[in-house]
Amino acid sequence: MRSLIVPLLLVAAPAAAQEQDAQLWIMTSAQLPIEDDLKLEIDTTVRFSDADGGFYESLQALYVTHTLPGDVALSWGYQRNESETDAPKTLENRLRQRIAMPIAAIGRSELRFQLQTEQRFRNDGGDIQYRARPRLSLRIPLGDTDAPQLAISHESFLATHADWSRQRGWARMRNQAGMRVPVAKSLRLELAYLNQYDAPIDGRRAAIDHIAFVQLLWTPD
Repeated sequence: MRSLIVPLLLVAAPAAAQEQDAQLWIMTSAQLPIEDDLKLEIDTTVRFSDADGGFYESLQALYVTHTLPGDVALSWGYQRNESETDAPKTLENRLRQRIAMPIAAIGRSELRFQLQTEQRFRNDGGDIQYRARPRLSLRIPLGDTDAPQLAISHESFLATHADWSRQRGWARMRNQAGMRVPVAKSLRLELAYLNQYDAPIDGRRAAIDHIAFVQLLWTPD
């Protein structure tokens, strides 16, 4: 595992005041049409960490998305997170609501805004944590319709206090840059670098994860 993800640490020089980790996230997604403006989205993700010694988390998610005029998308969903380490197992259930829309066009590039809210329930605590996740993303086509796209995004995490979580206030940000490449009809592959920053809190140092992100997305016509 170390041989797969340690090279990510060469992307950014370690900072003495920050905890560092190298990770690999692999995600598969399918978007299944129900009606013209209604679809079902299914996601599965596995995560590997150098600090945790390999496979440490699995996630499964299901969303129903309704598209309105102007390419505004409303989604309602559920996500299940399970820890996969040797430590006591944690199970988290999340209810999610999401709105996504285009906000600007620059040539053939599109700037989009997304706001995701979620309610987090975990088996090792009694509190419900409420989180808001605003996200900006930009896709830049590098050719015609079937050409690869450059994909860039920023996401912030705002959280309420919970007895099982260190996150509260502005707690995290994710910055991602990568390529989306068509590999077959209705099938796309995204390869990206994701930088995840956790703000310092309660005496804990800031943490940075250098993440190799791989996603395979199936969207049948």
